Amino acid sequence: MALEEVDPALAEIINFRQYSASFASAGQPTREQFQAIADNGFERVVYIALTNNPNALADADLVVKGLGMEYMHIPVDFSNPRPSEYYAFADSMARNEGRKTLLHCQVNARATAFSFLYRVISEDVPVDQAKADMNTVWRPNETWRDFIFEVLEENGVDPNCAGCGDSFQSDGATKVKKEHIVLPADPSDPEDFDVTREAMERGQRARLIRQTRTGLGLSQQEFASRFHVPVGTLRDWEQARARAPDFAIAYVRVIGRHPDIVLQAVG
Repeated sequence: MALEEVDPALAEIINFRQYSASFASAGQPTREQFQAIADNGFERVVYIALTNNPNALADADLVVKGLGMEYMHIPVDFSNPRPSEYYAFADSMARNEGRKTLLHCQVNARATAFSFLYRVISEDVPVDQAKADMNTVWRPNETWRDFIFEVLEENGVDPNCAGCGDSFQSDGATKVKKEHIVLPADPSDPEDFDVTREAMERGQRARLIRQTRTGLGLSQQEFASRFHVPVGTLRDWEQARARAPDFAIAYVRVIGRHPDIVLQAVG
């Protein structure tokens, strides 16, 4: 669960996930979004993709340092992640304990995998909770599953957990059934991955809720209080951690069209 409300500007960053008051991960921020990151008190930015990615900022180090934040780059090959690369990241976190850090790559695939490992190994977050957070962005392919298992084994952590389902087993069950894929990975892009129907729908619902709230000029706390929605539930919906149910989407649509009438009815 996120421990603090996510600023709308941060929520617009690709797959932004806030794990605690001092740790978040995301995909590639734009030049303008790095300003929002600094404005939200982040002190460190760690980039773990390659600099030759078409979406990477060539001068990201200068941009980040120019905003008063520290910058660290660990080049992780998506097709061949190495435990030593994870340990370089984990060591930097240990040496900068408590400093607000954003870990990012291009789409928050590498970064959620590293975040999963760090939270489980170093922060004692239960495997099932950390895995559920990672799965809101992607389900690691065989290469990354094997990498995760290797690092967990080296640290004496059992990857199996109650309620984890079959997507974290070592028998290749991480692959998504083809009939559930609505956006296949681009075969020419080694960093791309399949998007399931469930993930796309969850993201679309998250966007609708977030845009409705920000369109009314309300913070998450204000929206939750005004329209009687638990703030933690709202955060999970907006960050696509959980799928907003149909009745919630209908409610939000009515709020967007007739906020005063809804407020009068529930107030």
